[in-house]
Amino acid sequence: MTKSQTNSQDSASFGGDFQGTYIGRDQVILIQGYTGEQLELVLAQLRQLLSSGRAAMQANLAQQRLTITAPDAPTITLSDEAAKSLLPVAARQASERSYLTALTVHPRYGRWATQFIPLAGMLSAAHHPPGWGDLAPEYTLLQMEGQDAQQRIQRVRLDDITQALDAHPALALLGEPGSGKSTALYKLALDAAQMRLTATDNGQLPLLLELADYRAYATPFAFVQDIWRKRIGAGADLTEQLRKGNLLLLFDALNEMPFENMRAYREKVAAFNKFVQAWPGNVFIFTCRSRDYSEPMGLPQVEIERLSDERIQSFLEKRLETALAEQSLAKLAETPLLELVRNPYYLNMLAYLVAQGQQWPASRAALFQGFVNTLIERERYKKHPGWPRAQAQQGAAALTQAFTALAGQMQPIGAGTRLPRTSAIAHMPSKAVIQGETISLDPAKTLDLGLAATLLDTEPGADDQEQAKFYHHQLQEYFSARYLLARFDAGESMAVYWQQPRTQKEMPPHGELGPSEPLPPPPPTGWEEPTILAAGLSAAPADFLDAVRALNPVLAARCLLEPGLPELPAQIEAAQNALLEDMGDRYIHLRARLTAGDVLGDLDDPRFEEVMVDGQRVLLPPLVEIPGGSFNMGSTRWQVWRLGRSGFSADDELPQHTVTVAPFRMGQYPVTNAEMRCFWAAGGYENERYWSTAAAKAWRRGEDTEDKAQSELMQVWRALQENPEQILNDMLRRGVNPETIENWEQIAKLDEAQMLELVEGYYGERDRSQPDFWNDERFNNPSQPVVGVTWYESLAYCTWLGEKLAAVGGEQLVLCKGEGLANVKFSTAQRSYWQRVADGELRVTLPSETQWAYAARGPAPGSGRVYPWGWRFSSERANTYEGRVLRPSPVGVYPQGVSACGLHDLSGNVWEWTASLYQQYPYQDDDGRNDLESAGSRVLRGGSWDYTLRYARCAYRLGSLPSLFLDNLGFRLLLSLADSDAQHSRSAA
Repeated sequence: MTKSQTNSQDSASFGGDFQGTYIGRDQVILIQGYTGEQLELVLAQLRQLLSSGRAAMQANLAQQRLTITAPDAPTITLSDEAAKSLLPVAARQASERSYLTALTVHPRYGRWATQFIPLAGMLSAAHHPPGWGDLAPEYTLLQMEGQDAQQRIQRVRLDDITQALDAHPALALLGEPGSGKSTALYKLALDAAQMRLTATDNGQLPLLLELADYRAYATPFAFVQDIWRKRIGAGADLTEQLRKGNLLLLFDALNEMPFENMRAYREKVAAFNKFVQAWPGNVFIFTCRSRDYSEPMGLPQVEIERLSDERIQSFLEKRLETALAEQSLAKLAETPLLELVRNPYYLNMLAYLVAQGQQWPASRAALFQGFVNTLIERERYKKHPGWPRAQAQQGAAALTQAFTALAGQMQPIGAGTRLPRTSAIAHMPSKAVIQGETISLDPAKTLDLGLAATLLDTEPGADDQEQAKFYHHQLQEYFSARYLLARFDAGESMAVYWQQPRTQKEMPPHGELGPSEPLPPPPPTGWEEPTILAAGLSAAPADFLDAVRALNPVLAARCLLEPGLPELPAQIEAAQNALLEDMGDRYIHLRARLTAGDVLGDLDDPRFEEVMVDGQRVLLPPLVEIPGGSFNMGSTRWQVWRLGRSGFSADDELPQHTVTVAPFRMGQYPVTNAEMRCFWAAGGYENERYWSTAAAKAWRRGEDTEDKAQSELMQVWRALQENPEQILNDMLRRGVNPETIENWEQIAKLDEAQMLELVEGYYGERDRSQPDFWNDERFNNPSQPVVGVTWYESLAYCTWLGEKLAAVGGEQLVLCKGEGLANVKFSTAQRSYWQRVADGELRVTLPSETQWAYAARGPAPGSGRVYPWGWRFSSERANTYEGRVLRPSPVGVYPQGVSACGLHDLSGNVWEWTASLYQQYPYQDDDGRNDLESAGSRVLRGGSWDYTLRYARCAYRLGSLPSLFLDNLGFRLLLSLADSDAQHSRSAA
């Protein structure tokens, strides 16, 4: 039914199949066939309706319509095309309120009035905004305090990104593909438009700017001004609005910004940084894929998290009928697909397939295939004029081939590419060959069919030409994956798609890093996601993955992590070995070594042997045998004097004295998250048997322990109040940075009740059933050292591991695949260590301070080393603040930092708990400092990722309360004789 009519007197009733235009007193419908005059009339009505603040919007995604209702006002129904057509009408009127009205009902924005699902995330910023402690959990604030050594990160939960913007008017919004970055911008723009419409000059004026269009502009200002004039009208004054701080500028997809080379890209990013700094008071948001954020902008970062179960439920309830939503939730809980659809775009595809009654997919590739095929078939059933003259299946295959050809041309140009409509048509093939049969295609009709199927989309471009693109970038990547497979199957060279910088010589420099910005990953090739999808689509995935690994081991490993792939043990082992080779190669750039370590953790790290003991999974770490000998412990008076001249106190390293140490075995790496997860999964936190001291048991129960950490902090606060100058000067002498000292000055101003609340909250609210930061993605990669563990937790793990191995004989130790300890891939000596633990001859414990120091320095005469590798520091040898990794690194990615004994990560990465009490030198064999029952501070050694090089010296020692848990505290295990104290050594002053 098609009709076009304007009637201000009479009302009419139309069914859902109405396809025309009707403007009446009680009802307004714009579907198709409308005139420019009618659009202007409806825009005026909408402006009045939306400005009232009483309007409600409801999107019908199936019919592609939006309905706006309000009391005592006509109901207005717009097709997506009609709603889109209002924006150019508003621009011709050069009216801000017309622009805001058209933006509000535009399908890109208006649908999120009812369809939006809040997204969780983590915000990393450089200054802690006051009063954020009461915010509810939606976004997480990672807050750096200080801009030098000893930077601390605190976590505060936020309701939504708007609260982050209140304190940080410029942000980088990061996330995985399909995580909702663009959607978050659309919702922000919608909210801002509605606020400004209902209250004049209240809030900021939103403007979305797609960085894929930033091509032929001299400056960011010229780019913004051009889009501004196209959206709001030539008469609007951009400079005045910027000067007043009235704008919300939403820059979408930094990873889609076109560039000729990395130098040009860095220059563009730097130009946008200057633009942000030039116009304070405005709000700026830049989105980017996390893995593509290789050129940081020096801005606070919001990292979008995956959807929780509750958000998935809310999403499905908004997309599906109640019964179908409930059935889908129940089915998701029983399938591996649940983890996949924590990505909003994948969940949207699944919801569409479910609503259409299609078969549930088994993998991401199958999800895309089912989604795309359903959309194409929908147009066949509608008898779309663009459908090829062929059998149904052949016609669908021909269209898929056409869209694949288009994606293959667009992907190399840049992510999220858009082309003028005429160019897109020119890239469409005029024929396709399906099973030997040639099928003719009309490129223009194929493009129209792609638009109707919502596989493609068009929008006005910066040059006034209609631009064509894929409806979602992941659709472009799906068809690009098919393009890759075709090239691979044809035997073409794949280096252009897969090879990326890895070596020191190849890696381009990164730009200037902000105070909270870590070292970025290697720059992407732009073909990563299509390659991963192609692995899932390939009929011969083993051959495909072998070819990928030869050029890019990290990418091959990521392909192997793709759900739904068949079991490929040979490819997994080959990828693991390739990643380990890169991690241990000093000619591979640190950025690439870090990435290799992260992916290896996800793929399973073969350096740690997996065994089953009493049905419980245990990871056995590689051990290093440390021969006994003598070494120089501490520093010379000259070294301490020299450090003191620069304000760094090292008096507790005196006097230097000789210590003799008996042989022992030590873990080659700090204990990792993967190892600690075995203890956690086995119920170690709940079993009091492993918490061997009274203080440990009290800590586990949440009680105040013998070290009385809360009491000691209160004593520091009282001392600060009584004599702040002395305490703060002492902090300065010990090398505490000025900003941390300033924080202590602020703490001294708190009254006793405020300080008690702060201390009790810090210690009392911690979850003591798992390591702190256990669920933080910055700290929980399996190959990273476990952090956020107290001394008690570290010792409990050692007790558990020793018990698991000592509880049964070696013959009863079984591998997950195979039986008998002899099947473990250890050397004879290594197997002997664990057998002796099983026999009760050796025990697992923490190293004493002297054992740790001896392992770091080695025997005399080389025991004067400042660092485990020698006398000079290099950020290529250890993860300290100088290297700007700004997180714990996967163990073993610093091959040049290995100690003389073969131990990794003794300097930097994480502080390591020792068994020893913090007492003055010289060490005495019988002074009880290694008594595990004694109360008092324990020694930490090695420095960490957020401390500077001075703290990473072999001689540096730090005393800390056993109940302390921070994001830089870990530990390393040691094997010693079961009938000994924590260590066998003697000293001579």
